Amino acid sequence: MPETDERLVLQVGSLALRSSAGSGRREYQVRFIRAGRVRAQGNPPSNIEIPAEPIKEALAAGKFVGLAVFLDHSGWFEYPSLKNLVGVTVSAEWNAAEQSADGVIRFYDSEVANIAIDLLDGMLADQAQGLAVPDIGLSLVFWPRWAPRDNDDDPRRLAEMKHIESVDWGFEPGADGR
Repeated sequence: MPETDERLVLQVGSLALRSSAGSGRREYQVRFIRAGRVRAQGNPPSNIEIPAEPIKEALAAGKFVGLAVFLDHSGWFEYPSLKNLVGVTVSAEWNAAEQSADGVIRFYDSEVANIAIDLLDGMLADQAQGLAVPDIGLSLVFWPRWAPRDNDDDPRRLAEMKHIESVDWGFEPGADGR
């Protein structure tokens, strides 16, 4: 069967873990993605599994560094707009304890980035005080290669991240990137 290119938008990631303003631009340490079963809309488990190995391979190939970071995803049949560009990924590494790809996002100095920074800083402050915060996280847009399945009831297992387009801030991340 011929392989077809498929663009997957997968909510995967978490609210910034900490922020730093030392270099003039705001940087936030984040979790890009965690291995495991992906959460579907409405919070039930989906039929998609992300093993650790494809994440580690993508990290080793440098696929998580230099990615555009957008505030929200583009709509269906739309390409990401520079109007929503807020930053860039500047580092990434494997976190064996969490089975995740963690890294840093550097925000640009723009109106939309400043809105995102204000929002994130407010959420981090609330979180530090033990207050409730909305389910905001990172959503990875990438082209997958799936492992073969024996039948349609088997979960779809990621075999490779062929290309990662962007890491976007969004609502209700799906892959437990906490």
